[in-house]
Amino acid sequence: MRNYDFHQVFETKEFEKFACAMLSVREGVTFKRFGEGRDGGTDGLYCDDGGTIILQAKRLGATGKRLISQLRPEVEKAKHLKPERYILVLSGNVGPEIEKQILEMFDGCIRDIQDIVTGDDLNGYLERPEYHSMELAFQKLWISSSVVLDELLKKNVNHGNYQRMKRYTERIRQASKLFVETACFRTAVDILSKRRKIILSGEPGVGKTIHAYCLAKYFMTWQEYEQIWVVDSIQSIYDLMEDDKKQIFIVDDFWGKTQFSEARVGMNPEKKLSELFEDVEWQKNLMVIITTREFVLQQGLRVFSEVSELCDGEKLIVDMKKYTAEQKVRILFKHLYASELEHPYVERIYRKCDSFIEYSHYTPRAVEYYLEHVPSQEKTPEEYGEGLIKYMEKPNDFWEKILHNLTSGARLLCMILFLSEEEMLVKELKQSFLSCVRYDKRYELEPERFDALLKETEGMFTRVSYDEEVGYVIDFINHSLRDFFHEYLQEQIGVYEETLCRGLLFYNQLYVMIEGGLPLSGACRNNALRRLCEEMDELKYTYIYNGDIDYGEYTVNAPPNAYQLHKVWQLMLLYRKSREETIGNFLERYVAHICNLLEQGVRPYEYHEMVNLPELLVSIARAGIMVSVESVIEGYYPRIRWVQEYFYMDMAFLKGFKKEYEPFRKKHWKEMQKRIQGLVLEDVEYLMDGDDCELDFYLELLPEIFQYFGVKYTERFAEKVWTAADRTYQVKEKQTPVEDAWYANSLSKYTVEEEQYEMVVEEAGGWLLGIPNYLSEEELYRELTGWVFSGDEKKCTNCMTEGHFLLRENFCIEDMECLAEYLLAVEALPTSIEEFYEAFCKYIEEKSSLPDIRGEIVRLALGMYEHGLDTLSANGSAIRDIMPNEKYRDKLLEELEYIHILRKQGKWISFLNDNMFGYYLALGILKKDERKRKLFYKERLLNLLYETRMVADILIPILKNADEACCKKYFIKPYMEEFLQKVGNGTDKYIVEQVISLIDMTVDIEEGEPVGASYTSVPALEILETYSGELVYRVNDILERLAVKLSEKIYQFCPDKKGRYKVPLSAACTQKYWYQVLCESGSQKNILELVEYIRTENK
Repeated sequence: MRNYDFHQVFETKEFEKFACAMLSVREGVTFKRFGEGRDGGTDGLYCDDGGTIILQAKRLGATGKRLISQLRPEVEKAKHLKPERYILVLSGNVGPEIEKQILEMFDGCIRDIQDIVTGDDLNGYLERPEYHSMELAFQKLWISSSVVLDELLKKNVNHGNYQRMKRYTERIRQASKLFVETACFRTAVDILSKRRKIILSGEPGVGKTIHAYCLAKYFMTWQEYEQIWVVDSIQSIYDLMEDDKKQIFIVDDFWGKTQFSEARVGMNPEKKLSELFEDVEWQKNLMVIITTREFVLQQGLRVFSEVSELCDGEKLIVDMKKYTAEQKVRILFKHLYASELEHPYVERIYRKCDSFIEYSHYTPRAVEYYLEHVPSQEKTPEEYGEGLIKYMEKPNDFWEKILHNLTSGARLLCMILFLSEEEMLVKELKQSFLSCVRYDKRYELEPERFDALLKETEGMFTRVSYDEEVGYVIDFINHSLRDFFHEYLQEQIGVYEETLCRGLLFYNQLYVMIEGGLPLSGACRNNALRRLCEEMDELKYTYIYNGDIDYGEYTVNAPPNAYQLHKVWQLMLLYRKSREETIGNFLERYVAHICNLLEQGVRPYEYHEMVNLPELLVSIARAGIMVSVESVIEGYYPRIRWVQEYFYMDMAFLKGFKKEYEPFRKKHWKEMQKRIQGLVLEDVEYLMDGDDCELDFYLELLPEIFQYFGVKYTERFAEKVWTAADRTYQVKEKQTPVEDAWYANSLSKYTVEEEQYEMVVEEAGGWLLGIPNYLSEEELYRELTGWVFSGDEKKCTNCMTEGHFLLRENFCIEDMECLAEYLLAVEALPTSIEEFYEAFCKYIEEKSSLPDIRGEIVRLALGMYEHGLDTLSANGSAIRDIMPNEKYRDKLLEELEYIHILRKQGKWISFLNDNMFGYYLALGILKKDERKRKLFYKERLLNLLYETRMVADILIPILKNADEACCKKYFIKPYMEEFLQKVGNGTDKYIVEQVISLIDMTVDIEEGEPVGASYTSVPALEILETYSGELVYRVNDILERLAVKLSEKIYQFCPDKKGRYKVPLSAACTQKYWYQVLCESGSQKNILELVEYIRTENK
């Protein structure tokens, strides 16, 4: 039985979308929806030859007469639109009497009671099969409901493993709070619907487990599965299987987390996977959801090849890169809402959400870890938010703490991986690690301990994947970790340098130690350089693949003596920087060796390295090493076997050995031209046995080479070459740009996604932050005069007075019933805001049956103030500190919400509005002894005024009236004295000048009218504004007008611009006639009155 509370489940726009979808199914048509903004009474529209159907969806919490009142404005809209049919969809339930009143009220528009659709009706529809797709489309329905989990527990209360099942359901309950639907989830639903089995694979932290839990909940919801189990092996499934029960099994971390030995995997009973999948085929009550890391799955499929085909249709990768910006920000918001962070911290991160989601470190697990494990108590909201940004950008501080909790062996392992530059084979990391350990007694480890150390780092620093070509590969989780370890090693190199210099087994590891800017000692640096030079042919690279070194082959499979030319190139680069003798001597020996081979008629290298040899020799010569240029030129040329060797030799020698090479070039140029065509066909024949990409590159380069040597590259010859390469030659035509259409399509897709993202962020302002939907002044006026005072002409007339304080108060539509009760009960309207809240709060308190209700409210207000909060989190630490008794706390909060003292928006709890909070806070301050009040006035009240203005607007007048002597002495008078000292004494003109200087106003003027102003905050005026605001408002208005007047005569303010510009009043008042303008308007009198009033206050 569906029993959703649609008002709680959906936000307004979500409910409108849901209503249109549901009624589209019911009516068998598609209702067109409208975007953001006022809808004019139309949330859904359908038009055909039979006329127009308008659908209006109203997410309203009101019932009874208040519901009728809130629907009344829709009547006029509906009648104006004149639809053939008008369907009203309500989020809540209504009784027959109210339903009848709605039908009468919309007479002529709603033609049938069936077109008033209530929450009960919507729940009824969802019971029908044709509506089941709605629950998938609107995942908030089933994901937010715990009914299915509660029912599952009730059915299995006597089960022998009840407690175990209870733990699983609680995990699912918590996962549901954080889940965000993705395309991956929808695909998984399709797979499970057809096959009842799936394998979710992906990197750690991307959300595999949460997807599994929520898939289970989805199928429990509308396919009525009776049991759910989370197991770690297939054998456990068979142990718990019951033929007469519909069961879902989740196998989490299938085949383990960090299994690196095929022998260990082979010993695992998970080879029964094929048997299990066969059982799922015929046992219709069984569903299996498997989660695994991708590299572990590949390992299993490699070992158990017989199940590979079984997994083809069931495998689905959960990939963070495929999450949209909308989904990423929803994940962030869900985690924020589920956290124990107080409101200012959540708001700060919400306002900065754009800053988080694009970082490479952003994953659901990363967000969850920071929010759960980084305490906020000792940080301001700004500091905490910035900390999360820094964590997402470069979480060094966070990682350093974790690193220090690792064993010394695990830390050394990370250092070796860092020095390897890129990902590397796990087995080679182990070799290098064990070699280092042999040179340092601090690491007395047995080889078998390596796996345990690797597991320490995995998940937080490293990740292991399986590559079908080379085996198990390890790398850091993200690139910023390399930055972190570089900084860490720079500070800690003294701890590791000797061990690493002596023990590292790979060329690039030693090279990074030298070239990476680490502050090595002289002895260690010399030792590393010596090894790079002397052991070059024994030290291989750890790179899995590096395009800078090889040309299509996996570097990791090359023998140690491979890529010699690249190693020499790296040493040459080091020598150019450092001029170290060890490298210089090596390069001299190397050049002599190459020259000797060339003189003997020997090609020193094969194809690729031979092509690059001329450039290397030129670079070595330019670095200052003696090179026998004539020997190089005379020796290299006869050894050429490839067209590209001619090409790159000529460019290199012209650049580096021009003087010696030009005569040689002139002599052999025609010979080179003749040999090119013949060599091309030989090259193609050789390359046909190699990599296709390399052959394609060669073919594309040929026209450039022929042009360079001045040889005509005819179409006939080109076709011959391409035929020899087993390719079809096509004459290249001039390309016309086609990017515009592609760009337009991409832009359209991007724009749609951005719009969705902006909508998600905007809607989150309501549910994530619990921001009340206060009525505007016009709406409040309409409510008060339209129905509250509709029978009381005197009160209605008073309320209609322009600027009445009641119209400036913050009330929501749901507050109006309580407010109306009070206003109709009193004989006359209060004359001030303080008087209103004194009477209104007392009236509300009398509804409570709890003892000392006012005292409880005052203690709550004081507690919130002491914690620096105006909004409490229901699951935060502040509310537990303020109200330690959980049982009584829940009862009190429920009572205060019921009598309209508190407002609860989701998990957020606040007073009805800021003025009510300020009223009760004032009562709390007045209860304190004089010493504490004095401290409050001197050190805290001004900050509160700046931080929470609306609270102070009622707080200060109450304190001034009720505690006049103390408040005036320690709060008002000191700031008034400060103001008067700065103004000083003198002529009227001098005093006015000083006031203008203190306020330091800059006015924004557009088309001759002030449209905004900024000014320096003056404490005396800020305080005065809370209880004699008209004086301050009048002076501010005067000064704005003065700026406009002066700007009409002064052309130094943006003379070249029209429209809006800024006028600093202090600059304008340097003109000789400014005071005349002020006096002519009589405005200087108001400024002097303000100063005189402050003098009176100061007495």
